[in-house]
Amino acid sequence: MTRLDVESNRFDRCGSVLWQPLASIVCLHACDFLFPGLSARSIVATALLCTCIVPLDSGICRCQELITITRRIEGAQLKSIGRDFAIFQTSGGELRVPMVEIVSWGSLREPTRYEWLCLRNGSLIAGSCSAFEKDHIIWHNDELGDLQVPVNQAAGIIFRLPGLIPEKDLLFDRILRGSATGFVLLANGDQLDGRLLRREGNGDLVVATRFGERTFGPEQIQAVSVPGGPVVEKEPCQLAAGLEDGSRIIITKPSKNPASSSGMPVEAASVEDDEHSLLWSLIKTHSQHICFFQGFDGVVYLSDMKPESFIAVPFLDYVRGFKEDRNVMGGWLRAGNRGYLKGIGTYSACRIRYALTGQFRQFATEVAIDASAGKKGSVVCHVLVDGQRKASVGPIRGGEPPVPIILDVSGAKDLDLVVDFGEWADECDYTNWLNARLIPVARSDNVPRQAN
Repeated sequence: MTRLDVESNRFDRCGSVLWQPLASIVCLHACDFLFPGLSARSIVATALLCTCIVPLDSGICRCQELITITRRIEGAQLKSIGRDFAIFQTSGGELRVPMVEIVSWGSLREPTRYEWLCLRNGSLIAGSCSAFEKDHIIWHNDELGDLQVPVNQAAGIIFRLPGLIPEKDLLFDRILRGSATGFVLLANGDQLDGRLLRREGNGDLVVATRFGERTFGPEQIQAVSVPGGPVVEKEPCQLAAGLEDGSRIIITKPSKNPASSSGMPVEAASVEDDEHSLLWSLIKTHSQHICFFQGFDGVVYLSDMKPESFIAVPFLDYVRGFKEDRNVMGGWLRAGNRGYLKGIGTYSACRIRYALTGQFRQFATEVAIDASAGKKGSVVCHVLVDGQRKASVGPIRGGEPPVPIILDVSGAKDLDLVVDFGEWADECDYTNWLNARLIPVARSDNVPRQAN
């Protein structure tokens, strides 16, 4: 990105209703005396309620669980974040935690309303498209302000999100995959080969098609894919941050010399560096709006490894595979009202083996039935280390909170994740191994310490 303009004058959404019981009782009894009848009393009570709404300090709503490599800390409030460390306020005082020690903090919000800007690195930014020109997009976010984004960094724009979660997940993934030529998805389900040219001052969208330029109202278009080069393998993630409006900012690890190592043109490498610096700037200067972030430097996620083997033993004849960073149905990982970026989606009954070759000292995960199953689903899960069962949990049922598993795998050669049938055959056994991760032996142990 080439420029960032911040014009946000938005207050934190976090707030609460402060009740004043004595004043409420006195006012309601006075209302009964002065205005006999329920309707008058209700009107005054409503007015009283409105006057009692007082915004609280935003930090109260951001006291959430912090998971580091060595421990879990309840009620940690994010104060600031940098490239090398983050500072939290806890009941024991300020805590300065190296970024390589942080697994995750907070809860990832669900994308719902707004328009959505999808970047090629996987980031999703809520807001609205103020202008779309040949070489840049002016994007407004209530928390980040106005952003000027080069078009070649955008994968597309979603103007209307589907109401159903599976359809929403598929649409996001479809746009993030990119398109060499670009396409336009209309609200009625039709697709046009073409590209978005500009957005008029009245909000109308001008699209170039094989039949010439066409103008659509914003309510007529669901999404557009911005033309770009062929989709390539993304760089490994360095950090992911979630905002209160559902935005997700992904920062990938920059190549040491992207222009020479990957054949990328020097101009494209420069754009990648600008994007990396700007996304870091967004995170550091707007930490008050962050409600979730996840680190990737200190651990190795199983979803980033290639399994050694996979065996499925279906209850009937239909065999389901497994998904990486998605549930077994292909949707995003969810458990309860929380979303997750990393994990393995599986189905009963199956067994996945990963080769450890003695390089790791600990394995950790949380196991749950995906939220898409509702109250259905029931499984029993096992973790085997070098063929020996080291952990068993279950039955795990739909709607229940994730069950944590932490194991010592020092010197181990193999790790097996096993999902077995529970109480109801294989009905909706959408089993998620959330944040399934390994801690390398060679990693130095930097214990979180009190900040000065």
